[in-house]
Amino acid sequence: MERKAKASDEFCSGRVTKEEWERERNEVNLLKGKIYEEGTDRDKHIFALLYNRRPRLSVLSEQQQIQQWRSQVEPLSDQDIAECAHKQKEEIEAFRRGEIPILSSHPSAGDGELILAEHIAKKSKSG
Repeated sequence: MERKAKASDEFCSGRVTKEEWERERNEVNLLKGKIYEEGTDRDKHIFALLYNRRPRLSVLSEQQQIQQWRSQVEPLSDQDIAECAHKQKEEIEAFRRGEIPILSSHPSAGDGELILAEHIAKKSKSG
């Protein structure tokens, strides 16, 4: 995740060429596929949540945003991550069925980052 973000940051800043960026992106995608095939359930749930993040404006680089996101995810239990991934999947399916309009109370249906933030906030209030 961080490797992909670092490559994007380097390309956007002009430190690497488009060809170098594409090579790195392709290698990262191969590694991602390997994790989907051989990784733990936790790895797969984290990927599902991470790759459905809403693009946002930030003063942080993409790599810094990933590191910040990762610092929130790592302390969570496998059960918490699985619960968030399940909720995300349900929201995406409901959105595709037209049950959650995109401009309603869930403008970012399936947004892994938002789902995690809500889960963390709820846990901190309850415990």
